[in-house]
Amino acid sequence: MASSSDAAPILVALFLVTLLWGAAWVEVPTALGIGLLVVAGLATALLCLWTRRRAAAVVGVACVAAIALFVIDVLVLERRALLVTNRTDFVVEPPDTLTLLDFNVLHGYSEFPQQEARAERTIAAIAALDPDVIVLQEAWRTRRHGDFVERLGEALGMNGAFARANGSLERIGFEEGEAILSRYPIVQATRTQLRPRKPFFERRVALACVVDLGGGETLTVVGTHLDHRDPATADSQAAHVVDWIDPLRGPIVAGDLNAPSGSRAVALFEQLGFIDLLPGGIDHVLFPASSPWQVERVDWTLRPDDLEELLGFKAEISDHPGIVVELRRARRPAGAR
Repeated sequence: MASSSDAAPILVALFLVTLLWGAAWVEVPTALGIGLLVVAGLATALLCLWTRRRAAAVVGVACVAAIALFVIDVLVLERRALLVTNRTDFVVEPPDTLTLLDFNVLHGYSEFPQQEARAERTIAAIAALDPDVIVLQEAWRTRRHGDFVERLGEALGMNGAFARANGSLERIGFEEGEAILSRYPIVQATRTQLRPRKPFFERRVALACVVDLGGGETLTVVGTHLDHRDPATADSQAAHVVDWIDPLRGPIVAGDLNAPSGSRAVALFEQLGFIDLLPGGIDHVLFPASSPWQVERVDWTLRPDDLEELLGFKAEISDHPGIVVELRRARRPAGAR
């Protein structure tokens, strides 16, 4: 049995570790909170091993194993990586016009600056644009601020698909990825993790959705977000997307490629027959030349000056502009009524 002099430092250490665990959970999902979780786990393990008792040593080893499993779960496992919500399942007559919006909404991790205000303004601005299809990058889900795709879908009465790229809502209270929303039913959604994965702790993914326009007609839309650190990595990830979409029937590809017009990443799509609709940025809508739709208008949107027109005041809701594309039917595809 340990003497009171032996127990005192253990009790003090236990008290400090308990405070560390409490501080960690208060700060999750910020980077500070996640870092504190790992430190608290290691401190617990060291404290258990320090007591030099077999039962405590077992607890210490279990803590180290738990930290390893935690890291693997967040960085490696693909559980619940694709979510689809259809609010409408009715079949409608194929439309003669479509409006598509592409936008990087800025997930805000890890400090989440003005997250709630940005979310509300973003939803209001997108509602004012009244798009039929929305392609989002950095679509976020957090314990504190909810599910942005779900909130947007409810506000606009749209169906939605979310493909997780990074984080884990269950483990760290935050995750982000690609999303596609549509006024029309989403009949199929597919996710792929892009290669190479550099750096190892950050995933990049692509999401493809087949939308039922009614009358036997479908539209395939692909959203993606490429690496921003290394152009060579972005080029390789673009090649992965090109290979992945090659079998798809005339998809529209949109997203934050982190690559300018004229880059190899964009050129890979152009070589496959896509048109870069709005050159001049790193966000792109790539349109198949064989599409039964023709482009009526394409423009930047959702910048501070654009929000003054949409909301009545200037505001900054993201570090990216949006792209709005208005399409009109050029011809009906074979087989459509």
